[in-house]
Amino acid sequence: MNKTLTENWNSIITPEDTVYHLGDFAFGGISKYLPELNGDITMIRGNHDRDSDIKGSGIKYVQNMDFEYKGVKFKMNHRPVFLPGTEDPFNDREQRSIIKLSDYDWILCGHVHEKWKIFHSSFL
Repeated sequence: MNKTLTENWNSIITPEDTVYHLGDFAFGGISKYLPELNGDITMIRGNHDRDSDIKGSGIKYVQNMDFEYKGVKFKMNHRPVFLPGTEDPFNDREQRSIIKLSDYDWILCGHVHEKWKIFHSSFL
């Protein structure tokens, strides 16, 4: 499985690419896989990314990251953020208070797993 994942990654990512991974990347240790993966990788730390797996791995990591592209403001965060009054299947009200939603046009997140079943085309 790991060999196939590495081959799939490297078939798309070149050594010159910049990659931002939205978390849960270091679960179980990543040191042995990083040298095999193309790209300059920065990890947005996920809830399964343990200090013991990250330390000594050489990967760059941050809790979250903001960027702007062509005037559009983005936040990269591991956990999704839900608007007040909408269903939050993660019951993660703390994230909502930390991130001021009106400061961003898009929030890019990981963490979701099977919880989201519908993609809203209005987000395009």
